[in-house]
Amino acid sequence: MGFSEAYDSAHEEIANIERERFLEVFPVSRLEGLTLKEYIVGTGEDTFCNLIEAKTKTWGGIQGSTALKFGIYRQKKDQTLVFSKKFGETDKKAFKKIHSLLIDLIASGASLDFNSIDRNSLCQTVKAKILSLYFPEKYLAICSREHIELFSDALKIEYEYSLSRAQHLLHQKKAASNETNSWSNPKYMAYLYSEYMGREVFTKKARKCIDTLEADSESLLEGGIKTVQVNAYERNIKARRKCLEHHGFSCKVCSIDFEKIYGDLGKGFIHVHHLKEISSQKKEYKIDPVNDLVPVCPNCHSMLHRKTPSLTVNELKNWIKP
Repeated sequence: MGFSEAYDSAHEEIANIERERFLEVFPVSRLEGLTLKEYIVGTGEDTFCNLIEAKTKTWGGIQGSTALKFGIYRQKKDQTLVFSKKFGETDKKAFKKIHSLLIDLIASGASLDFNSIDRNSLCQTVKAKILSLYFPEKYLAICSREHIELFSDALKIEYEYSLSRAQHLLHQKKAASNETNSWSNPKYMAYLYSEYMGREVFTKKARKCIDTLEADSESLLEGGIKTVQVNAYERNIKARRKCLEHHGFSCKVCSIDFEKIYGDLGKGFIHVHHLKEISSQKKEYKIDPVNDLVPVCPNCHSMLHRKTPSLTVNELKNWIKP
């Protein structure tokens, strides 16, 4: 049996849902005004660092080292701020520098300025994860130096000792192959880990996520603020599937159907939007996949969340120019 036949597509579905949730909370447009409270881990809330580490781990893992990799964090025990002195002598100065480096990273990542990315003094794994979340068309979510170098060497990629270049070229390698160019980033990463590091590296984590979500398969519960495998506002895979079975894959705002435009490449591609904002739900609630969820394209999904609270589908339709 080949890799594609053995691959569990629920893995990439979970990964894409995690990234979708991250972008809902922290679109690029929000980063300029990002505050210390919104950035740090240790508060028990869905902060920027909490989401890119614990809540998007199926998309790409960066767990395993201390929270100091983010430059600054709050200790859970006594709520003391801990920060790296390389960024500043006070917590305010440190965060100001970290914030500036984050903004620079986004600009450098968008323009493929590998020298600037590599010189950026944020932690390597954090930089790589951020780039993969905001620019999945340019960077895979392979974050550690060791794994980037291992896969680059295995695929005979000449990256001139630039980790960000290698992270980009790994993505280009996927795009250049007739077999893998239509694969999602999570699927291609799973292939790399399976091929070069052993299948158990990704399947154990994926299976654990799937088992958690499907333990009570008949109850479509979402929004519970508690510790779960995928994220604190778990998005039940079955809810998404039932939504799409009913509504189809056309955007409810602009009516785009990716399969009609892109053929097989676009088949099954669509975001799912929660009409009840998950972040406003303080306890677990039983979701109605038909009435609480609607399919929307990525552009319309972003536009729905440009306002707080989010625009309704009909409100956004009124914004579309004829």
